[in-house]
Amino acid sequence: MKLKYYPYTIVLKEEFTLSAGSRKTTPAVIVEVEHKGQIGYGEASLPPYLSEDQSSVISFLKEVNLSSFSGPENINLILDYVDNIAEGNNSAKASVDIALHDLLGKFLDVPLHKYLGINKRDNIYSLYTIGISDSLKIKQKVEDASEFKF
Repeated sequence: MKLKYYPYTIVLKEEFTLSAGSRKTTPAVIVEVEHKGQIGYGEASLPPYLSEDQSSVISFLKEVNLSSFSGPENINLILDYVDNIAEGNNSAKASVDIALHDLLGKFLDVPLHKYLGINKRDNIYSLYTIGISDSLKIKQKVEDASEFKF
């Protein structure tokens, strides 16, 4: 298996403000795990309030060598190996985990929820976070988010 990764910048639709500051972008690292022509994708999203950044994620990923693993079906063994490379680095580790799970689903030709034994549901909701703003913008943001339950 081969691991590839590259920095990426997520451009937000509009400025996002929390008490820690405002931003229009979020740095990220995209991860690809390739095996026998299939590619699984993962991402380390790195908002500024986390302790990791693109440089730390890339430094960690440089230490990950998947060439000795025979395929994604050994996912627990691979994830144990990745976890034991170094303490912390949770965003970097999660990006590899996500890519491996994506690859495993593709490799086995089954949706991931079936592989994990989870019943597919239509009533799964996502939340929408509204950043700090003035009252007029907050009102508009609430209206724009009306399709979200939370």
